[in-house]
Amino acid sequence: MPKKPPASAANTLLPSAEKRRPPAAGMGRKKGVPNKTTKTLREAIEASFDKVGGAAYLVRMATEQPVAYMGLLAKVLPHQVQMQSNTPIEVVFKTV
Repeated sequence: MPKKPPASAANTLLPSAEKRRPPAAGMGRKKGVPNKTTKTLREAIEASFDKVGGAAYLVRMATEQPVAYMGLLAKVLPHQVQMQSNTPIEVVFKTV
């Protein structure tokens, strides 16, 4: 018959993790506060946008690289638009 190891601190049960949590554990970031990496990346993109010409650069890219430009629009425009209208709505896309 095998011997039982002596009771020591190593084989005693620890209290559950829920009892040992820090006071703010699991609360996360407050709503609306951006991740620091996301904020830094967004600032870098905005700075580079200003250096390459801002809106004029986007106009040029719309004509030179329309596929890439449309991909950008697809990322930044809302995916769904909901509205009510009693008159017909005409949507026109033009390439310059």
